[in-house]
Amino acid sequence: GPELYRRWMIARMAASGSSDLLAAWIKRWVDNKRNVLVIGFSLGALLAWEAAQKVGSKRISLLLISGAIGDIPSRWQGADSIGRIVNVYSSSDMVLRRLYPIGAGNDETPAAGLGRLSSLPDGSVVENIDATDWIGTDHLWGSRHLDQLLCLAIGCMHGGEDSGSECVLHDSATATIDDEVRARMLFCARSDTA
Repeated sequence: GPELYRRWMIARMAASGSSDLLAAWIKRWVDNKRNVLVIGFSLGALLAWEAAQKVGSKRISLLLISGAIGDIPSRWQGADSIGRIVNVYSSSDMVLRRLYPIGAGNDETPAAGLGRLSSLPDGSVVENIDATDWIGTDHLWGSRHLDQLLCLAIGCMHGGEDSGSECVLHDSATATIDDEVRARMLFCARSDTA
């Protein structure tokens, strides 16, 4: 109810406020012709996106894990000016499915961390990684297994060149992500974003 909404707004404002500081840091690197990978989990994904959006450079790649960001067109303005966006999601994430809409309101739903990003402008480069078999309903699984998700996402980033790639995981119930990466069982299959 109201208390959850209040707490959500405080956390969201803190993430948004911090994006100016992160954007300044990213800009320094970009201005020095350096590529930058920015990683964000949950509300940290909102922080990462807003900072990257403020700088707007093809030298920036984003890795968004269980992103608490609305998948609506107005939220993703400028995504086509970013180098690449990797969206790691779980369609079963209970925090993003149940609590996020209460805190964010209907104008910011669904959350990006629940599925493929569908509201990006033309020309955006995005890889969507369906990690539902690993994350399942446990939103915090991602925070406890960031190292594995990073290996998975970075492997996908280097496996796909075009927008519209969908990273697919195999035998997730029996293999760890590290095993998958080592065994090269992660692949990017081309799919149409339309």
